[in-house]
Amino acid sequence: MVKANAYGHGAVTCARALAPQAEGFAVATLEEGAELRAAGITQPVVLLEGIFSVADLEQVRHQALTAVLHQPWQVQLQLEQEVPPVGGFWLKFDSGMHRLGLNESDLRRAVDQLRRKFPGVAVTVMTHFAHADGVHPGVLDPALTLFRQATQGLSVQTSLANSGAILGYPEARGDWGRPGLMLYGLDPAAPGQPVRAGLRPVMSLRSRIMVERWVKTGDSVGYGGLFQARRPSRIGVIPCGYADGYP
Repeated sequence: MVKANAYGHGAVTCARALAPQAEGFAVATLEEGAELRAAGITQPVVLLEGIFSVADLEQVRHQALTAVLHQPWQVQLQLEQEVPPVGGFWLKFDSGMHRLGLNESDLRRAVDQLRRKFPGVAVTVMTHFAHADGVHPGVLDPALTLFRQATQGLSVQTSLANSGAILGYPEARGDWGRPGLMLYGLDPAAPGQPVRAGLRPVMSLRSRIMVERWVKTGDSVGYGGLFQARRPSRIGVIPCGYADGYP
């Protein structure tokens, strides 16, 4: 997952670093997909938000992206085309998140219609779990049961697991994994403890001290006085904050 500028790490930089190992990438928007193609990324690129017009479909085709179809009208829009997408079809099933995704009957109808219109084109069914972060035993069972029921007998590839499910729920890994936070060293179950899952942050923050000054015992520093000196202390002021992406 390199959506949202690879979670602030730089989509192109991360995609290039991951290219030797990654079989594909996922982005949120058409612009993000086009950025990867312009940078020379050749792996399959899945467009998670899908398409909203014929113009979007043309851009998807031009950039050789694979758009996720998560609404019946998007499926219909694709059926009205004469040429299938380069990377086949990705359909999203709603397993309980209730944001984007087809229900079981719409999913089965879509698979049947797309295969009739475009014989031989690969179909992948994905879902996004509502309770994947901080996985506890059995928490994904209801969603996994719904997914298995919806895809039973369809002979499709599957993509279920995000970082939380990859780390804590092996049964949900499917054919395509979608690691996101964990790629950058964060454990969704314990964001402040990356070592717990054997992860290592990929970004470090460096700056320069612009001012040094001394404060007396009891002096407070910064908004809300959150730091209070317990002894005479030398402090350094670093020019870094909201504008640099640091809260």
